[in-house]
Amino acid sequence: MSPAQAADIESQESIGDVTRLRQILINLLSNAIKFTDVGEVSVSVKVEHCYVTDSSQNQDSHTLPTVCILFSVKDTGIGIPKDSFNRLFQRFSQLDSSTTRQYGGTGLGLIISKQLSEMMGGEIWVDSTLGEGSTFSFCVVLTVDQDASEPNLTTPQPQLMGKRVLIVDDNPTSCQILTQQTQCWGMIARSTQSGNEAMGWLNQKEA
Repeated sequence: MSPAQAADIESQESIGDVTRLRQILINLLSNAIKFTDVGEVSVSVKVEHCYVTDSSQNQDSHTLPTVCILFSVKDTGIGIPKDSFNRLFQRFSQLDSSTTRQYGGTGLGLIISKQLSEMMGGEIWVDSTLGEGSTFSFCVVLTVDQDASEPNLTTPQPQLMGKRVLIVDDNPTSCQILTQQTQCWGMIARSTQSGNEAMGWLNQKEA
């Protein structure tokens, strides 16, 4: 598949099981919020792969473009020891009794998420550092809806194309989200986490 074809597929809507996706995200977000006392919880979504699968088994026999979507739920919580990773997705598994007493839970959320992601052609995994936080990621394979119109929020907006925007937010995640969104609209974005730096740019007419 050429880069142009891949970009075209990425810009289109996809068809999947919204109930399963919602359940996975609810499970992962609930855990992230529960184990995070200080900091933040964020969700990122991106297209990991674009490809065409052969649907010769169908009566109308044609090729269906599909995408592999990667979801990541990141927190700044208590973290998980690396030697416990293999127990996370086992039924009724808890890391230790003190965690169970403090935070509660049965351990079913992650095993259900694992099963749901696999039912959608994907998988789930974790990356974590004890005391620093965790990132739970999962991918699913979705079919591209070639008949759907492109959503306005992800396409260039003629009235905004080429316009400059200054984004000021002390949260780096918010800066990143706003920068990516305005760039999707065709704007020229510049961001900073410092109000003083932003004022300096404005005074120098650099923003």
